[in-house]
Amino acid sequence: GLPSGAGLPLPQQCAASSEVVDKAADGVTRRLESVDAFDPEDSNCSFFREVDDEPGHLLGYSPSYSSTAVPRREPPMEAARTRETSRAATNIGEVERRILELHQGEVNARSAKESMLAPVLADLFQQLPDDAVARVRASLDGGLVFRQDKSLADLRGLYNMLSGRDRRLVLAKISAACRPPPRHRRGVVLLSDVDDTLLPGHDLLNVSGSDRSWHLDGRLYPGVSRTHVELRGGLRDEHGGDYSVLLTARPPAFVKSLPQKLRRIQVRAEDSRPRMAILPGQGGTAVVSNVLRVLTGDFTKLGQTKMARVNEYAQFFPDYWGRFAFIGDDGQADVQVADTMLETRVANPRGGQTELVAFVAVHAVQLRESYAVSPGSREGIVQQLRRKHPHVPDDRQAVGRTSQSRAPRHRFFYFVDYEDLAQQLCESGWIDPSQKDAILRGVHRDKLPDLTACVEACDLRALRSAIAAWSQTAYEADETEIEAFANAGAGLPDVMRAHVQLALPAEGTRQICLQVLNVQNADFRWPSADQAIPRLVLQEVGGQRSGVRCTSGEDGVLTLEWPCPLLFRNGSRAALDVRNQLTGAFVGRCFVLVEDSFVASRDGAVAEAALLSCSDNPNASRPVGELVVSVRWVR
Repeated sequence: GLPSGAGLPLPQQCAASSEVVDKAADGVTRRLESVDAFDPEDSNCSFFREVDDEPGHLLGYSPSYSSTAVPRREPPMEAARTRETSRAATNIGEVERRILELHQGEVNARSAKESMLAPVLADLFQQLPDDAVARVRASLDGGLVFRQDKSLADLRGLYNMLSGRDRRLVLAKISAACRPPPRHRRGVVLLSDVDDTLLPGHDLLNVSGSDRSWHLDGRLYPGVSRTHVELRGGLRDEHGGDYSVLLTARPPAFVKSLPQKLRRIQVRAEDSRPRMAILPGQGGTAVVSNVLRVLTGDFTKLGQTKMARVNEYAQFFPDYWGRFAFIGDDGQADVQVADTMLETRVANPRGGQTELVAFVAVHAVQLRESYAVSPGSREGIVQQLRRKHPHVPDDRQAVGRTSQSRAPRHRFFYFVDYEDLAQQLCESGWIDPSQKDAILRGVHRDKLPDLTACVEACDLRALRSAIAAWSQTAYEADETEIEAFANAGAGLPDVMRAHVQLALPAEGTRQICLQVLNVQNADFRWPSADQAIPRLVLQEVGGQRSGVRCTSGEDGVLTLEWPCPLLFRNGSRAALDVRNQLTGAFVGRCFVLVEDSFVASRDGAVAEAALLSCSDNPNASRPVGELVVSVRWVR
């Protein structure tokens, strides 16, 4: 039976099959010794090497390994009957559920030492039907389950806790059950660095990154999200949902915040849980030494660790060898990592050998006034790496050509932004023109005013403009964008209520007069015998001349000469503050907008507006009061 705590019996059918695998595994112990000795922190140790002195027999898709460690496949009809018999006898669906339940239960473990899944993983894996292996593999790999000590309970971490025998059983099951997709199928397993690749990294010491070509407020570079969608191509959708893989130098204890920070890169699995894989850097005492190396400009160890992580990760996905792609930046040794990745070769399941990585793209880090690597140096690196790692003919590529272009399918790219990358990948045939255009539309959409920021700033003009522009390509938006769009639509009425919208005055108008009729909040109410007429103060906010203002008289009438610069200056807005005329205390704020629309107030009309608190980000959904004014045009 299974080890104590597994909760599932091991039927005779599976026991017999397990004996075959065990004996076969014992027979190839020498051939698999590289797995037992694999050290993810040792960049010189790789399981991608020839063994048994047999050319082409690399770990994973070695013919002798497959034929020895895994029983020969039965004919389709016999295999179907065997699966049905096995399912009825062992309740295999329950085994899959058990693995996933134990995986989700890792959130209750204080550390990896308390894992309930690791001790039984190999045995449960053996009981899975072939069609469930890839699905379970994806869930364990990208399920984003963190323990209480912030350690990630993923497939890689669980695998490293297994014994040599159990590791061999897991890898043998994956090799036997997971078959490569058709050659013509588009899509890659996309690995990406984080800082200065997905968004600018910034900290006091510039350890995480130094790119200054984009905002430092957590927004991704324009086009990142759509680029990931197009490059992944839904390759792993049939296994519960496709997803990206983050290859980061951050220590394991510092990656738990990444899923929330990079929500736009996440995807939702069929079970509605977020999905993303994370390959962290070194932990423990190595963190301090790595920081010191980075401060002195030495990124060698970071590069070695990244390559070790790629090697370790790739062993779980032999069916996608040749379909890996990596996007990094030139700030922290990713160019050197690219060279190593491009030269890594593995056994091809269809015979011979193939490259592990289809292509690598490196983002040019832009400092304040220049690039970290000059354009001339970048061009030299491109030529050098393309000579060393030439384009691969179509008949040797695992990823089918997606366009009619006959241009060489280069394997190395240097790009300044994601629009540039899309153009280059399309020219080389890695994506087709429609995918390129989708990425370019994503770039344009990401450069539009931030919908959430417009709502938070209560900026009606910017919000309307952003909604109109954004909605043109809303059908291509990611989940986070759609959520922001929905929230912007829900917030639009509140933002509108916080504005006094004035129509363009008729020709010949010399002045616009706003007279206060009613004001109230929790502490102030007018008209009232106890209160003087409140004072209206119109002032410019958000522009270069913030602080310019016009004030109403003692009669409560605010007179604006027409045309009024405060209402038309580009890059600024007009805020209308209401104050207690006797004490000067702030009562509330709304905004004034001049536009020619059917809801705008004209001569003789009465306008109402919600009053908000005075801050850079007033909450339009929680007004503090109300203002009523009359509008009069003076000719």
